[in-house]
Amino acid sequence: ALHEALADYLWSKLSVPDRATPWEDRMRDLTAQLWRAARRHPALVPVLLTRRFTGPDGLPAVDALLGAACDAGFDAAGSVRCFRVLTGFAIGLAQAEATRTRADHERPPRRALVDGEPAARFPYLHGALASGALDRPVDDFAFGMDALLTGFRAAVADLQ
Repeated sequence: ALHEALADYLWSKLSVPDRATPWEDRMRDLTAQLWRAARRHPALVPVLLTRRFTGPDGLPAVDALLGAACDAGFDAAGSVRCFRVLTGFAIGLAQAEATRTRADHERPPRRALVDGEPAARFPYLHGALASGALDRPVDDFAFGMDALLTGFRAAVADLQ
């Protein structure tokens, strides 16, 4: 019961956008809020991953995310799929960041993994490390949201 209450508490802290706001903006806003909440409370990420969101205080945000998917053109089952994809993305990305942060303190820096290895052997890894992109989670979130929303728009177009 404590874990469910914690999950409900985190969901209750999400601000529900006005329904007149375009569905893409509502999805992006709610998912970003969930991602930021999970980043602020990394110890609660396992709770968010394993508990249903059935508490009364968090249900407005859950319903709003489902509603944004319905407004996009998904039926009830499709809205559940969108919900799972968006929450899995937000919470999973927060978990990856938290895990990476802990791991970075326990291991040598990533650069040490490829130092001494010829770039020809691992050209894409060398390029990724040199780009600095591995250290910019905000960019990861924006890129992922854009990709998901593009996919949702295409899925809705296929339904019509």
